[in-house]
Amino acid sequence: MSSCALQGKRFYCREWVFHKILHVVESRPSSRSCGTIIMGGAGSGSTALCAEIATPTSNHGRQRALNRRLLATWFCRSQDSLSVTGFIQHLADCLCKSPIIHGYANKRAEPHIARLLEPSRCDDDPDEAFK
Repeated sequence: MSSCALQGKRFYCREWVFHKILHVVESRPSSRSCGTIIMGGAGSGSTALCAEIATPTSNHGRQRALNRRLLATWFCRSQDSLSVTGFIQHLADCLCKSPIIHGYANKRAEPHIARLLEPSRCDDDPDEAFK
């Protein structure tokens, strides 16, 4: 799922969470390949938090700083079936559009990479496609 039902709705009283996430992201050495995954059980607010980072409702604040560092998003809904191929292809599409990773779209267009991301190949060997 590429978007969230909470997209664009005002987000209140959680600046402390953005502060903590930004601290974790900024305190990692830039020489390491790192990322942050935000997960939570039903009702914990993880979807609302991620939606605010992906599409900030405020023109200022830490969520804007986090948004500028965002590579990709994926929002799951309980009523949707999870397609591994769809997930991988969506992430690859996000990476192509990201201003953070220069040249990824060109790399993805290379024949051997494009073949790995074809739906049938992705279904057969998702681990290889995810690399």
